[in-house]
Amino acid sequence: MASRLVVVWCASSATRTPDRHLVHCLRCHKPQECISVHLARVCMRSSTPEERAAEVQSAKASSKGWVRYGRNWDYNVICKLIPDRCSQANLVNELLRRGFFVANQPSETDAEAPSPTRVVPSGPTQKFFLFGIAALKDCQTILRVAKPEINRMCQDLEMGRKLGHRESTMYRYYCEATLVFAHMLRPIAVESLTDSDWLDRFEHSGRVVIGVGRGTDTNTLLALTQWEEACLQVYFSKIRPGNICHEKPCNAFFLVSSGEAVSSVSRDLKCLHDLHKLPHFTSQDVRRAVGIAAQKLTEPQRQAVQFYLDRGARDVGPQDAVDAAVLLDSLCVNSSDDDHQSFAELATAGGSSSLPTARKDFSAFVTSFPISLDGQPPSKKQRVKYGFPEDRTFYDKWRVSQYAQRREYLLGKSPNPPIQHCPAF
Repeated sequence: MASRLVVVWCASSATRTPDRHLVHCLRCHKPQECISVHLARVCMRSSTPEERAAEVQSAKASSKGWVRYGRNWDYNVICKLIPDRCSQANLVNELLRRGFFVANQPSETDAEAPSPTRVVPSGPTQKFFLFGIAALKDCQTILRVAKPEINRMCQDLEMGRKLGHRESTMYRYYCEATLVFAHMLRPIAVESLTDSDWLDRFEHSGRVVIGVGRGTDTNTLLALTQWEEACLQVYFSKIRPGNICHEKPCNAFFLVSSGEAVSSVSRDLKCLHDLHKLPHFTSQDVRRAVGIAAQKLTEPQRQAVQFYLDRGARDVGPQDAVDAAVLLDSLCVNSSDDDHQSFAELATAGGSSSLPTARKDFSAFVTSFPISLDGQPPSKKQRVKYGFPEDRTFYDKWRVSQYAQRREYLLGKSPNPPIQHCPAF
């Protein structure tokens, strides 16, 4: 009987894998499964057994102290050590990635200090956006991703092809997203946009200014780019007429297929993100992101951006709206191109410690590649050669500027304004 027990014990011990507690060597700073053997063979092989035994006790005490105290961080301590929010975001993200615990993190509903760990579902995976505020680049991802399809729809409509119900609905979603994510308009203001507001639009300083909700509490001035105005005009002239119900006329700019006004722009934006399998962002997210990005501007510039965010029934002129919109465009381009790396990139960067490369602004791009009526945009090889980024951000802005020049040239030559078309890039 005793022999059988010995055989069973030997068999079980042979298949069992030892579960050792890792202890860092205080000499070489490397984790060791058996610290005493490591010291005897490597770091303290010429020392006495008593000295090695004392070192083992010190290493074990250090390991226990780290487990008890070193793995826990306090968010308030991080804020005191690092005043810069972007650096705080980098550190918190890295600590969480390495398995540390960060206590006293502000809640997502805290207006003064947004949530440091906001989880946004994205399909089967999840992305972490620090401080509850994604960069402008993150919020406007939907505009960049859906733009090629919108360009294709514009071309089809101009050629006389009718869009299906799904495509027409998605086009309306994109127009609403443009007003929310590019011009920081609140959903209620988008819902209050009327057909008369659109027909009364006018050009000013290279932009198209439109008044939204005139005579109401949501009175707003918008300064659209030429491309945005052309895109919305395609919806107004090609898609919206098919949704008008003559039995129940409605003067809202955005109409559903039943002829009624859109009841929830926020829901439409969520559907647009779902169609492209992207994380959901709201008007509040993008407005917070603008507030963070505007911190690097001068005080007058910050006030101009704040005016664009806090629009109301005030005595303001079209030039104020144009100036603020231009500043906002510069923030949208530079907020993720400089030292303000998007939090989505930080979340996927892992442990990389490389800093984002500084990029030149669009004015330097235009200086290197002047815009003309019949000129050709620079190729990717030319852009990289002159030190500009490989993506199409400056390329698209160059084409939009060229389109604006061509349109102004044609308007000056023709006594009758031409029909506006949506440019495709």
